[in-house]
Amino acid sequence: MNRNGQTLILFVILIPVLLILAALVIDIGIISNEKMHVSKVTSTILKETFEKEETVEEIKKLYEKNNIPTENLKIEKKEDQMTIENNYEINSIFGNIIGIKKYSIHCKKKIVKQNNQLKLIEE
Repeated sequence: MNRNGQTLILFVILIPVLLILAALVIDIGIISNEKMHVSKVTSTILKETFEKEETVEEIKKLYEKNNIPTENLKIEKKEDQMTIENNYEINSIFGNIIGIKKYSIHCKKKIVKQNNQLKLIEE
């Protein structure tokens, strides 16, 4: 019995599935990279600006220098702590195949001064 036709049909069926999985893996990598980037930038900004009298506009400029959107940026500063929260969306590259247009990126970090030491808390 000749089975060459069955192998070809199986191959044709599996190729789109494998391509979609590969595309989603790439999108997940892009999302992870963006989350790490915004997390590192937020940590650095908190450490650098906590004890200085930086204004909200100066902090926004620091984010913009790092190509991070600031339209939903929230900054709360008290005597012994400072919280920065940023929410924004990035465009999907391959998620459009299955109907996902954008991915949401969220980062919320707090720095607290305890016993003259700074402690960074990720929420």
